[in-house]
Amino acid sequence: MTRTNTRRAFLQGIGGIGVIGVPTRTADEGTTTGGDTTVTATDLVIPASEVPPGFESYPTPNSNSFIDALEELTLDVTSTDIAVQGYWSGEVQSDPEWVLSSVALVSEDPLPRTSIETAAQQSYDEYVEAYRAETTPLIEFDQSYTRGDQVSDWRVEIFEKSLFHNSNEGAEHILTDRMRHQFLGNVVLGTLAFGPTDTDPPIKLLLDEYATLQRTLYDTHGAMA
Repeated sequence: MTRTNTRRAFLQGIGGIGVIGVPTRTADEGTTTGGDTTVTATDLVIPASEVPPGFESYPTPNSNSFIDALEELTLDVTSTDIAVQGYWSGEVQSDPEWVLSSVALVSEDPLPRTSIETAAQQSYDEYVEAYRAETTPLIEFDQSYTRGDQVSDWRVEIFEKSLFHNSNEGAEHILTDRMRHQFLGNVVLGTLAFGPTDTDPPIKLLLDEYATLQRTLYDTHGAMA
């Protein structure tokens, strides 16, 4: 398939790869406290020490579609502490085989879940349309979304159909992209995992592991939902 930079741009935006161009507070300017402990957004993203072997940090992207979408929905991102960090693995950084990324939002007041979910869905829709424009008609996309009490999950499954119209074989499931947002009052944690379906670890397990890690970081720093 022929690819341009739009796929990488999506991964940077929705998954929070690199350090986005939104001002973030330093450690002594954090907004969420629990007891004597102050938590900042940078405390809650995936640290380099915890990523699987072979993953490297992404450079700073020029823009972030998720944050742009939040601004369009009138969320005051300038008063929200935002940190993002992402990693890639593969032969070419601009076309990664694996992606693991995270975003954390911390505010003085409860963050509007509906606005955040709407922005995430908008970014996901833009991603699929951009990716579809880069690929042949043999590539298909299956989007899904689930919502729980404190968690929302987005999923994009990517399939490749056979070149031979008369083939009895179904489309091959080649890639999976999964994103989870955890809503904790004035804190939102976002985790994204992307990769192939024919190589371990399974993307679902990768997502679960690092979403759990971010929640552990939140609990460790004494934040209160």
